[in-house]
Amino acid sequence: MKKIYIVRHAQSTGNADRSIDCATTPLSELGRRQAESIATRIERIRHDAIITSTMARAVETAEAIGARSGMHPEQSDLFVERAWLSEHVGTVVDDEHVAALGKLLEENFENADFRHGTEETFEDVKVRAGKALDFLAARPEDTLVVVSHTYFTRVLLARALFGEALTASECKKCMQFFRSDNTGITLFTYDPNRTTPWELSIWNDHAHLG
Repeated sequence: MKKIYIVRHAQSTGNADRSIDCATTPLSELGRRQAESIATRIERIRHDAIITSTMARAVETAEAIGARSGMHPEQSDLFVERAWLSEHVGTVVDDEHVAALGKLLEENFENADFRHGTEETFEDVKVRAGKALDFLAARPEDTLVVVSHTYFTRVLLARALFGEALTASECKKCMQFFRSDNTGITLFTYDPNRTTPWELSIWNDHAHLG
């Protein structure tokens, strides 16, 4: 049975000031301390490899973990956060225009024919989540640590739960129900011999934060 520990990245400067992160947004001062806390926690868990989103906040978190275990994190675009509208990166989330667009995207989450601009739609992220699960299932290691992001991890959960038949409505319910903290740990197990190969064992364990 394969174990996959998925870690949400530590607090970014965007998380701290409630602005929309971009690929290069770094960790905040608190985030760097959180990264050390999760590194201490993961150091006690035997793992064979570290895989990280290519976004800076995830890479910084993964590098802190890797420094403790002596492993160099492997980067993969499969685990990046959902792409947002590029023109609003860096804008605070409660900005009037950003809030209005967020509402528009939320209202059209289940509309497969809707795309406002450069954002990833549900269908886009669902396809990527399927590829990410296939990628993880095919890895030869028994235990993996993956550093990713809250939105994508929730879609990954929904895709593992419902399979290729996952609908936007089902995914939306998962998104509303499951929330995660910075450096929260989620544990998936994978066994191709089970009726349901993917199982969720732990969600958002953040005891290391005190």
